[in-house]
Amino acid sequence: MRSHATQDRARSNTMDVDDTAPAKREVRLSWRRSALSGVRPEPVIGYAPQLAEIDQASRLIAAATPVLAHMRDEFQGTGHSVLLANADCRLVYHWYDNRQIETRLSSLGLSVGADFAEDAVGTNALGTVVETRRSILLNGTDHYIKPFKDFSCYGHPIINQVTQRLEGVLNVTGPQSEANPLLAPLVAHAVSAIESNLVDSSNASERTILSAFQAASARRRRPIIAFGEDLVLANRPALDLLEPGDYAALRQLVGDLGRVEVRTLLTLTTSVQVRVRLTRIDGATEGALIMFDPRPVTRAGLPGGTSMQTDCPVLVHGFAGTGKTSEAVRIAPDGAVLDCADAALDRMWAERLRTALAGSNRIILEHLELLPTSLVAPVLETIKAQPRRGIVMTSVPVVDLPRPHATIAAVVADQVHLEPLCLRAQEMPQIAARLIKEIAPHANVRLVPSVIETLASQPWPGNLHELRAVLAFATRHRTAGDVTVSDLPPTHRSEGAVRQLAGRERAERAAIMAALNAAQGNKSRAAEYLGISRTTLYARIRALKIR
Repeated sequence: MRSHATQDRARSNTMDVDDTAPAKREVRLSWRRSALSGVRPEPVIGYAPQLAEIDQASRLIAAATPVLAHMRDEFQGTGHSVLLANADCRLVYHWYDNRQIETRLSSLGLSVGADFAEDAVGTNALGTVVETRRSILLNGTDHYIKPFKDFSCYGHPIINQVTQRLEGVLNVTGPQSEANPLLAPLVAHAVSAIESNLVDSSNASERTILSAFQAASARRRRPIIAFGEDLVLANRPALDLLEPGDYAALRQLVGDLGRVEVRTLLTLTTSVQVRVRLTRIDGATEGALIMFDPRPVTRAGLPGGTSMQTDCPVLVHGFAGTGKTSEAVRIAPDGAVLDCADAALDRMWAERLRTALAGSNRIILEHLELLPTSLVAPVLETIKAQPRRGIVMTSVPVVDLPRPHATIAAVVADQVHLEPLCLRAQEMPQIAARLIKEIAPHANVRLVPSVIETLASQPWPGNLHELRAVLAFATRHRTAGDVTVSDLPPTHRSEGAVRQLAGRERAERAAIMAALNAAQGNKSRAAEYLGISRTTLYARIRALKIR
């Protein structure tokens, strides 16, 4: 989605890099990544980083706090600074040995919540470590942007030894042109202590979760599940109720859970809707207790449980690839399909539409937004005159319809809005199972929960079209048995940034991606479409990790 101007700038940066590239291979590769991301080596006048809110009660900060206190004593009077970033490369902690260093580094954007990823500020001993998961020693000229060349630093990854996930980066920075080689063992020793604290907190967290689960199970015979960071506990009623794909949907609910208890409806893989109650487990990392009402509410039909009168006009609207045609056919399986996209090429199309409107059979009218303006009136008149007429229409989101066509939408009471796929994470088990039946009806495969979680965390700019391609790839490589993450295309094997976002942020991310797609990558037009400034759009693109 990057504009041609940005691509040209990146190519220009790359040529500049070739003339001054450092000798170390890992640094050269980092410079190349920085240039291709459009980062400029020159300082930006008046640069003010977009700051993210940091959870000061996070497990990383809790594990690092006693270690950081010791490091402050170690580096007192040396002129060095100690920095800590999380897995998203946001600065969560900084300590400066003196006011002069603090002033200099603060002027370069070193504030809690600032983004130090390579694609934001180029090669540095926070972002490059996050990118490679390897420690790095950077002398002054190894840095990509010029303001950082007055400093040298060492960064070391912090790995959770239980989950093997990157938790963050510990960095020590000094105002010298060459870093002291003794920094490496000192920082590595501190990281080892932080990792040990993370393991201890994980063990304590698991004991807390087990205790809460046992207490809840002893009091009730209903299905109960407890979640931890990498732990799932389920009693026998829950095992009988849930399919493997349901656990991934529950993970998504837990990810959005705050400190307040939540009661909601969940559609299971079996299409049965059940009531669930979610509560946080105090003192447990990502711990949550989920209790089910064993009585099914209903068997789910349309998205959102909507029941649709198929002998009345219906409008199915949403972005491209969200499944509008499939939903229209599901509503009116015997409907004659007329695609408005054919109107400009087929001279007889308008006559066929008029004939269909004059009849009594159900009609599926696709791409309403492309209906010739001259035919808007006949369709509108038919709907007004025959309110029981079975006409199912598909279109772009109603807010994007041309003004004449919006008059048709205004008189259709029954409407189905299909959300972008990245906002339907809880439905991923059912959606994926349905698509696999369409793609490979004879395949005897099962998507394991880790696959469902990975799919549910992707941004899905191509919506169902993209998911279909991913599942087609998987079923070509696995026709029987369990589909694992390694069976997915390499581009979709890692959990996407969307999983770490709250529900509101996922909705905001989807809206921005839709606007960028509609504007064909033109950020100025996308900002105008969203009603925000370009500066705000750029900031949100970076904060929400939109590529």
